[in-house]
Amino acid sequence: MNGGWRVGNLLRRRRTSQADTEQAIEDYREAALALHNSPYRNLRQAAANVPIFFAFVSAWMILLEEVTPMTLPPLVVMLLGGVLGIAYYFVQNRPGGWRLLAGALVATAMGLTAFVVARKVFGQ
Repeated sequence: MNGGWRVGNLLRRRRTSQADTEQAIEDYREAALALHNSPYRNLRQAAANVPIFFAFVSAWMILLEEVTPMTLPPLVVMLLGGVLGIAYYFVQNRPGGWRLLAGALVATAMGLTAFVVARKVFGQ
């Protein structure tokens, strides 16, 4: 048994010191916090990879000269989103890191929307 012994149907607990109890509580809190934070950290990193990917595609299109004057601004905005996504990796554990991530995602979404509109609606 964990922390006790059985007498008949009753579970008698071992006597522990106050310091041992406080240490066990602190260890439990740290483990619970680490378990709580790791999925969100993974989600934020995956979200930061999306603007970086679209920035890579945008840079590739610009380098291959497959742009028109109508599609160049959206591609530049997506490049900006990728730069913000890369910057997020350097400050992700600091308090303002989520602002960079939000800016990267918004810039990428705006650039991608403008690019699709320029290609499909205006035929550029």
